[in-house]
Amino acid sequence: MDRFQVLFEIYRKNIEEFNSYQEESLKFLMGYLDSYLEFFSLKPKNAIIYSWDEPPAPTRDPLKAMKLMTDSFWHVRMGMILKVPRVDLPEQVLVFEMLFKKYKGNFIMKLGNDPSIQIPFQNGKWFYYEFNKSLYEFLVDFYQNDMEKFLDQPESNKLGFNYPMHN
Repeated sequence: MDRFQVLFEIYRKNIEEFNSYQEESLKFLMGYLDSYLEFFSLKPKNAIIYSWDEPPAPTRDPLKAMKLMTDSFWHVRMGMILKVPRVDLPEQVLVFEMLFKKYKGNFIMKLGNDPSIQIPFQNGKWFYYEFNKSLYEFLVDFYQNDMEKFLDQPESNKLGFNYPMHN
């Protein structure tokens, strides 16, 4: 085999490995989405993932929701729609960006710049509980005491601008 062929074979192998990694990552995300629905007791219509198209739009295709960034993490924009039937409150969409990647043979997940959380894999299944727990704590902390945050720091909390005014 000449040098060109050696380089081409290395390239071909790299592409195959990346495609395999992408498929495994998609399966990981699909498993996470199931656990997300279960952990938060969400109906599928109340869960939302966004494509990376411009402008970002809701999608049902998890592959369109995954974007590999220069930090080597897959980034996924997702959220939940807070709307309960027959309750007269405006709909609120909680949105966050979840990151994940395979690291040292195991998947890790994180929110933004938070520390990574290892996702255990046993008996052919990933266990996302610790990440979901961390996400829940983040969302509670972020949304709790909205009125106080709005009055103290209106530039960082848009509560009063997101809700309709009463007549």
